[in-house]
Amino acid sequence: MSSVRIHRTSAVILPTTNLAPLPLSPFDAMFVSSEVPLNYVYMYPSPTTASFPELAESLKHSLAQTLQSFHPFAGELTYLSSSRTIAIVFPGARGVAFIEAESTDIGLKGLLDAEELDTEALRLLVPDIRRDVLPAPVMAVQVTQVVGGVVVGFALDHTVADGHGLFHFLNTWTAATAAANGRSGSSNPKPLPLHDRNLVRFDGEEEFNRAVLRHFTPNLPRIREPKLHDPTAEEQQHPVIQETFVFTATALQHLKQRRHIASMNPVGEQLVPSTFVAIAAHGWVSFSRAISESSADDDKPVFILFLVDCRPTLLMSLPADQVYAGNCVVFCKAGLKGSELTAPNGITRALWTLTKVVKEAKADPLKYKAEVIADNQGDRMFVVSGIPRFGYELDVGFGRPARIERARLGYHSEACLMAGREPGSVHAMVAMPAENMPAFRQAFMVDGVQGRP
Repeated sequence: MSSVRIHRTSAVILPTTNLAPLPLSPFDAMFVSSEVPLNYVYMYPSPTTASFPELAESLKHSLAQTLQSFHPFAGELTYLSSSRTIAIVFPGARGVAFIEAESTDIGLKGLLDAEELDTEALRLLVPDIRRDVLPAPVMAVQVTQVVGGVVVGFALDHTVADGHGLFHFLNTWTAATAAANGRSGSSNPKPLPLHDRNLVRFDGEEEFNRAVLRHFTPNLPRIREPKLHDPTAEEQQHPVIQETFVFTATALQHLKQRRHIASMNPVGEQLVPSTFVAIAAHGWVSFSRAISESSADDDKPVFILFLVDCRPTLLMSLPADQVYAGNCVVFCKAGLKGSELTAPNGITRALWTLTKVVKEAKADPLKYKAEVIADNQGDRMFVVSGIPRFGYELDVGFGRPARIERARLGYHSEACLMAGREPGSVHAMVAMPAENMPAFRQAFMVDGVQGRP
């Protein structure tokens, strides 16, 4: 069994102490009760230019610099009883927990070469910020010296930012670290991050915000209800496997070309799918085929759930040198019968359905806001998250990471997409019930898709 020893925990605090509480927007509130924070594990070979204490101090210093532009990340989710709402507040001495740790039985080579992802070890490399009752920390960082390498793990409450805001933060932080180490870094973020929730207001937002909080957190300040069953025992009884698949640039080209040829609608119009739509549709069909082997009712719908960015519509007036760093996404859901998805033309149906929903959501993102409080669980739901444009370009001062993983995904059947290490590639980090993973893997690994980075 793997273990990690914590040597030091300190707080990276904001230089300003008089920040006003930041109320949540409805886009934030829908993530308050999320079971799993946003979490990533960045793995690096041991640097030759700096010792581990020097590296940790450099990261901590650049984090303090970055938080000056991303102050909500150093806050604390707090229940305001006077207004019966939740806000991000800024207790002076708390800030972001920065953990320095060591493991003598977790090795970088083992993490990189293992046929099966060691999720037990990965979870030890990410700080735990999950709380069932408010207040709750927004973010924490853990830097761990492992055998043959260094691992940077972090957790961020999804209530504060979506993927666009998160990766803008990471680009800023890693560029600051690289610059402090005498390197220009591969990322040079220029846009100013904006955190004013008034930027994403819409008609009826206050009523909708209250409806979201009533639905997800009816017993504030408690944001998660006690489990009726032991989570560990339940996980052992119904294990979930996590694997990472690599779509090389060539594999993506083949996937899109094959889908392009197949994807002709009844009036003869052809569709050239985006990278996200191509992989999402492929995953949806693969998931449907996987669960059809263990389900007798193939006429029931199989759903796909994903997030659509609202910035192009709601924030189109922002200048190019500014970007909204809070949540600005909505859930979108589509469903087709299992028999339709597993049919020979199932991929065509999936592609056209996804394309239609994405197009409608981008034109009118608030059309789908009701999906926020819909029932989005169940064993016939496939979730696609992440942004396939961001990933391995991040540099903490001594090169790109050897590998990036999620320590844990938020849904039992989910694919999280991110840009791969090789140019033009995409990684799909997939969580799937153990009973369904073999069939999913067989359906998903086509056109040169690789089984691991």
